[in-house]
Amino acid sequence: MESEFPALWNAIRLGSRDRMVQILLEYGATIDVNSKDRNVLIAAAREGLLTAVQLLLNHGADINTKNDDNETPLIMAARFAHEDLVLFLVGQGARFNVADFRVWLRKMAQIPGKRWSTGVVQTILHHVTDICWRGEDGGILLSLAVAFADHEIIQVCLAEGVDVNRKHPNGATALFEAMLEWGSGGPNTYYRYSGYLRRDVNHRNKKSPTMIAGRLAIAAVLMDHGADVNVSADFNDDSQRPLLVAAASLGVDWAVQALIEYGADCNARAMVIRNPESTRRRFASVFRRVSNEQEPEDMAQGGSALIYAARWGYVSTLRLLLAHGADTSFVDEYGKTALEWALEFEHREIEQMLMEHDKAMGCSVT
Repeated sequence: MESEFPALWNAIRLGSRDRMVQILLEYGATIDVNSKDRNVLIAAAREGLLTAVQLLLNHGADINTKNDDNETPLIMAARFAHEDLVLFLVGQGARFNVADFRVWLRKMAQIPGKRWSTGVVQTILHHVTDICWRGEDGGILLSLAVAFADHEIIQVCLAEGVDVNRKHPNGATALFEAMLEWGSGGPNTYYRYSGYLRRDVNHRNKKSPTMIAGRLAIAAVLMDHGADVNVSADFNDDSQRPLLVAAASLGVDWAVQALIEYGADCNARAMVIRNPESTRRRFASVFRRVSNEQEPEDMAQGGSALIYAARWGYVSTLRLLLAHGADTSFVDEYGKTALEWALEFEHREIEQMLMEHDKAMGCSVT
């Protein structure tokens, strides 16, 4: 009957009892169809329906079938952290080579809401022996392990010689991820959610002491292996911002404090495009972000951590920076100092702090 496939598809997608799937198969429901984006075996793998997967395989489903994104059932099960199903599929002879690894890696790197399982990753690494650890493979895996605070996989990556300063395709290094938890959006998250910065700051600053300690422990491990505390990330406006500047831009006080203690340059500056209209932006082929490959002569110094803190009204962040010697005389790409931004946005407490600081330092206050 013509409705065979929709019935089986819906039974899988809705997580129906395995008995329903079995009945549909016994009545001749079609497994192999032309619509690869509605592959029932892959759908079952996505939902982690082990018994349903067994039934489908017993009725002739191709264990290595692919959808339109080149995902196999094993890749899908791995992406949604169904460890028992991953082990089952591997035991049934499902293929998982370096090309499959890179499909999984790409999906994990770019799609929000992914799930993580140390056991799944260990199984993957056991079966894929030709990973390019010192290239993009290792760099992305390290960033993912950092994002999920998976100390075991982090140590595997470091032992394999992953470059800790390699930039994830989203523009940030693993140390950025450890401190600011940008996830798949990377530095572009700052712009995408700029209208909700207050809410985002509350989320980042209200972490429990245990969670903050965990992030700092990961950061310390990365720096022990050569992570550069002053490295800049690529933003989608073609600017490059050091980690301290990015943390101050978001008002994440615990990160600002830790970075200064780690030796970050308190007066580091963002680098911005002198004439954005004259620069053609190239899109990365897979990750849909703008690559930043500007020549040095195209770049000019932008704001410092202090300027961004003043601009967005982060009183406690600005106080931290002043206490550690932040220079109040810098101007950004708009020709404005921290005080001028505070005046423009009427951040009165910050105005007062900056004027008192400059007076104490013997600077003229206009």
